[in-house]
Amino acid sequence: MEYVTWLASILVGGRHIGIWALGLLAYHLLYQVGLRSLPLVTGLTIALQTAVFARWLPVPWRSPREVCLSARHIVPHRQWRRLLLAQVEHVDDWHLYNNMVSFLWKAILLESEMGSTKFAYVLALLLVLTGAIHVVLAFFLSWSSGNSRYINQCSIGFSGVIFALKVLKNVEWFKQAHPFPAWFAWYELLETMILAPQSSFMGHLSGLLAGAAYVYLFHCKPPSFAPVSALISAAFIRALPSSLDAMIQSPCLSADSALNRGDWKLLFMSPLHSHNDLHAAYAFLTMMFLGYRYELSMGSVRFALRVLSMTATTGLLYCWLARKLAEFDFPRFDGVYSYEMQHKCFTGATAAILAIKVRIGREPVAEAV
Repeated sequence: MEYVTWLASILVGGRHIGIWALGLLAYHLLYQVGLRSLPLVTGLTIALQTAVFARWLPVPWRSPREVCLSARHIVPHRQWRRLLLAQVEHVDDWHLYNNMVSFLWKAILLESEMGSTKFAYVLALLLVLTGAIHVVLAFFLSWSSGNSRYINQCSIGFSGVIFALKVLKNVEWFKQAHPFPAWFAWYELLETMILAPQSSFMGHLSGLLAGAAYVYLFHCKPPSFAPVSALISAAFIRALPSSLDAMIQSPCLSADSALNRGDWKLLFMSPLHSHNDLHAAYAFLTMMFLGYRYELSMGSVRFALRVLSMTATTGLLYCWLARKLAEFDFPRFDGVYSYEMQHKCFTGATAAILAIKVRIGREPVAEAV
């Protein structure tokens, strides 16, 4: 037995994982389900999280605390990677085992109903939703209670997404496409609080709310993907790869920079900047909403052309108006003197978003598919 434990320790790259936890997980996969019956995305998700925990895959962190879901680290320091990485890491081997077995049976049902491609998209969407709701919930609870412990809380694990899948599973099982999930998922949350008080209540609640939001928005049907909106939204919150993020770092738009110096790229780059985190959150959520509402019915190419044309038109009108105002002699306008108007900076997506809403507001709206 000591030899088996030693061998398991070698196989997991030096990180301790009990032979019982690993063996029981293998038993569920090989004998209760069978590799031939294991859906592709379900199997890959379990394999990925096991490999991450065991350090079969190299990871850029030394301990789970470096990637845990903490509102204090995510928002002020823009450590957006924590929204995803925290949910694929685990504290110990039994934490991994319990989450993976719970995920296994729910995922098999849902992936069989949806198909692998759409289930993978739903899983990715629930990952983002659960993490985002966790952060919003932490700030709300800290603000309402006057206690900062909620934003300092550090959560690790996949259980939030599992609770979101419970909501989808219950709706599918009972055939209830209502804006609220079946009551049984909420009973499980209460049961977990009593039987495992050390578990993250806020993480589990975030998962339930993410599942409820998904059911409300999509009526438990896998949504189509809006790539243009997703890409623009990622730029708003600085979630693009560093090479792409560096491309959009540029000075603000002014009449002098665009009309006099011909720096036309500022027409498109300056709207991607935000004044603060609240402004970035508004731009992110609004663009995602526009994408789901209009891009799915218009098509991505047509929607992209609409966005580009409205963004450029808004910027050009601003530059033209600033140049015209500079011709008048007035003491102050919008905080600057007339001779300074050509150099007045303009950043942010609010004006372009309003123009896009007006321009495509009469387009047919996509149904949830």
